[in-house]
Amino acid sequence: MKRMIMLSVFATLGVVGADATDATIEQMPPKLETQYALSALPPAMRDQATVYLLDPKSSYQLTRQGASGVTCLVERTAWEQADFRNDIYVPLCYDAAGSKTYLKVIMDAAALRIQGLNPAALKAEIEKRYKDKTYKAPDTPGVSYMVAPVMRTWMLADWHVHTMPMQHLMFYAPNLTDQDIGSGPSSFPLYPFVFKEGIAEQSYMIQVVGEAERARIMADEKPLLDQLCSYRDVLCVPHMQTERRKTNGQSTQRPSWSIRLLKRPSPLSIMYVVGGRERSKAVPTNSAMSSLIGTKTCTTRNRSWWSLFPAGKSSG
Repeated sequence: MKRMIMLSVFATLGVVGADATDATIEQMPPKLETQYALSALPPAMRDQATVYLLDPKSSYQLTRQGASGVTCLVERTAWEQADFRNDIYVPLCYDAAGSKTYLKVIMDAAALRIQGLNPAALKAEIEKRYKDKTYKAPDTPGVSYMVAPVMRTWMLADWHVHTMPMQHLMFYAPNLTDQDIGSGPSSFPLYPFVFKEGIAEQSYMIQVVGEAERARIMADEKPLLDQLCSYRDVLCVPHMQTERRKTNGQSTQRPSWSIRLLKRPSPLSIMYVVGGRERSKAVPTNSAMSSLIGTKTCTTRNRSWWSLFPAGKSSG
């Protein structure tokens, strides 16, 4: 299961989860959306990039024509999840090859959603178009840039939507698998792994940027992060939410738990100790937590503490 595999990549990053109560997409302020879309690119590439902005009443509209062949936008519909939400924000940029192929899928998904296609029907339609060759994967190597300071989408092991600073590059790898490149749980987050986005034709080999580069991006993009956080709470990275609660005079402290994984009494559950009490939780069979049973302790205020394993503040 890809989300369990990707747990190792995201566990060291701050994430915020929340449910969307309304599926109606709100239009972003054009200037903010443009900055957000372009932040997916390295700064030196932004001036020559093409930009599309989403009009929730029609679809994506060209607002700036570039000369480099690179196209940027903020994706708002995760069609592969067959679930419409109003809080998906994925800034990304495709090179020329991706702009001629994968970009069309994103734009069509937005248009069909706006036209009234329901989530399940949209997913089926995208899959059908790949099957009948209406959509095709790039026929040349290429890359999608995703180095924005924050994104909000599904990715983690709990299958929920989270806000996360997860800067990475996605190299087109249709029909490739982790097995093909010898990748596994121990490869993350330093080395490449394959992520299938709903369908094999939309598979990517992902390389997460290093800690030093991620820190630089977060520092350089702080003005944008502040604007995004002011625009919508769901776009605040965790430390920003804490600062906002302080500003509003709210308590920022949550209960702290010390968790130690004990054993796996069955393939579908895991025993753990939290707050001095022994409990159990259903966990997928291939959970990365299994290898940490009896070896790691995690101290956290996050109620979804299991999303922090196998990394986080731990000691053997």
